[in-house]
Amino acid sequence: MEALDCFNQMQFEGISPDAVTFSSILKVCSSIGALEKGEEIHANIVRDGILGKDSVLGVGLVHMYARCNALLKAEQVFNMLPIQDVVSWTALIAGYAQNGEHEIVFKLFNKMVGEGIKPNLVTFIVILNACSFLGLLDKGRMYFETMGINYGICPTLEHHTCIVDLLGRIGYFESAMKAIQGMPSCDHLPMWFALLGASEKWGNVQLGRLAYDHVIQLDHTSTAAYVLMGSIYTAAGMQEDAVNVEALRLENMAWLA
Repeated sequence: MEALDCFNQMQFEGISPDAVTFSSILKVCSSIGALEKGEEIHANIVRDGILGKDSVLGVGLVHMYARCNALLKAEQVFNMLPIQDVVSWTALIAGYAQNGEHEIVFKLFNKMVGEGIKPNLVTFIVILNACSFLGLLDKGRMYFETMGINYGICPTLEHHTCIVDLLGRIGYFESAMKAIQGMPSCDHLPMWFALLGASEKWGNVQLGRLAYDHVIQLDHTSTAAYVLMGSIYTAAGMQEDAVNVEALRLENMAWLA
């Protein structure tokens, strides 16, 4: 909101925004879901005639509309871009993914590849997350392997985490642990959180405790970790352990204060 206030004050003082200014304020609109303000910015960009001169602005508009759940407008802007590169494609695909339109995600990915655009690291994170959300194990593994075989992309910790999350969601805990052991590093907080969340879903106390211990080792101030572990213990009827975890959470919060 302070950023928006600065932007409005700048215009009030007669200082014209440039492409960098517009790009920054579009990110603000995306983060707070300010669709009306985003549309106003879009109109200003079109009025100033700079949309076709800066590809970053086009991607910013696609991302803003997608994050504000205006997917049709996001696609309209995308279709009007002079250059539809992997960044703009990924922004559109991510928008549909964020709004739960996962079947469209796969269709857009196939269309992008069909038009000769090579996906990048971020594209595959979006695709793998969609596979995880839908529990598509075979499809997720296929995309994971495709990264290296077809595009020469070395999976990052984020891609490995997507696979761990997918395996955990469908209850394949042994495979999830094997995937973790095959990762270039085990000190990745989101990966252990993915496993902790899956442990809560399936009521796996042993694996939940393992994931919890790793999370706390990496970040002992993580409130979510204490809450998830407490929930796992409570569901398993281990009330004393749940109370101990809550006490530890309060102790750490008091230390922070």
